[in-house]
Amino acid sequence: MPLPPLGTLNGTGTTLLGLRLQADGSFFATAWDVRANLPIRPLSRHRLRLEGTDTRLSSIGTSFQVASESVLVVLEDTPLEADEVWRTRLLGWVAAPLVVFGPVLAVIGAWGWLSELSVAQGLGPGQMPAGFLLGAAVWASVSFMSLADRQRKALQRLDRAGQSQ
Repeated sequence: MPLPPLGTLNGTGTTLLGLRLQADGSFFATAWDVRANLPIRPLSRHRLRLEGTDTRLSSIGTSFQVASESVLVVLEDTPLEADEVWRTRLLGWVAAPLVVFGPVLAVIGAWGWLSELSVAQGLGPGQMPAGFLLGAAVWASVSFMSLADRQRKALQRLDRAGQSQ
């Protein structure tokens, strides 16, 4: 199956997951159908290479914008690998949500203990100390930003590998 058009809008579309960089600068990746940035089903797997990086500088009023564009070249179509598909599903559906929402779930799980603590602090029964809620919210935000940053850095590594070829 050829490489489908890639792109997402509000977390829905087609993207490459399960990237594995090879010594020659190429990489294996699986095209996935995603919803809410969660992998739904694998579409196809390919060995790819980034080529033709083009950097443009454009001005908009008094500011400048640097645009970089690379072309994905399909070197070969490869069969889907079951272990890669399950690993991607595990990371997308279990690990990432646990990292992002784990602290919130821990706070909810410790609700009884927190209720006793809140009464000891002079709060009413069932009222949660603000520090726990704030900490859980900060953890979820930082975790989400960290995951996005990790994906951005992986794409930059691939882009640098493509430029060195």
